[in-house]
Amino acid sequence: MSDLFPVAEATGNRSTHFSGSNKEYSIMEYIREACVESFSQSLRACQQGADRLELCGDLSVGGITPAPGLIEQVLATVTVPVRVMLRHRGGDFFYDAQDYARLLQQARQLKSLGVKEVVSGMLAADRSLSHRLIADLLDINPDWHITIHKAIDDTTDPVTEVARLVSLPVSLSVLSSGAAPTAVEGLDCLSAMLSAAGERIELVACGKVTADNLAALHAKLGAKAYHGRLIVGDIGS
Repeated sequence: MSDLFPVAEATGNRSTHFSGSNKEYSIMEYIREACVESFSQSLRACQQGADRLELCGDLSVGGITPAPGLIEQVLATVTVPVRVMLRHRGGDFFYDAQDYARLLQQARQLKSLGVKEVVSGMLAADRSLSHRLIADLLDINPDWHITIHKAIDDTTDPVTEVARLVSLPVSLSVLSSGAAPTAVEGLDCLSAMLSAAGERIELVACGKVTADNLAALHAKLGAKAYHGRLIVGDIGS
């Protein structure tokens, strides 16, 4: 798969550009990724300084694949990179054949809508992270940048899972709260995951990360990116 997905360019705690996106991030200390589920939230997050969006549907269940119309509207309007959730249902991350077929069907639809970056994940029966999904998504669109969502926090050992991902010849991001309810509580695990990720994987720290606690969290963790619904303040509904 090394020919399918080039390695991301990154230096230290400053990010310049991630492969798979048609938009570049200007050099910054860290990326503030706002989690949004509506067009109005998307606009307001950008107005309040979000560097990137994660666009979801129904955040009451942790986020699912958003409606096609919303995706088209947001992609046509905002100027920051947009990562789109690819998750066909709420609940756990164990998918049977029917689940998996539905997930890949939605992936093909996202490709047809012009989505450049997707957020997804699946667990194998032994609670390890499924690499099959990564390969199948890149078969659908070799140019996608893929973020592994919080399914990694439901594995038996998130740090080991990051090390396994590093061994893959593809460029990935990982969204995690360190297997804890909040990033602050998961700080030790996040630090270990960040060390395991090195320069190969972008660790996006999440879990009640807000505009108020971001600076203090960054001083302790030093990640390249942070994610939250309130990361640039209140963005409404």
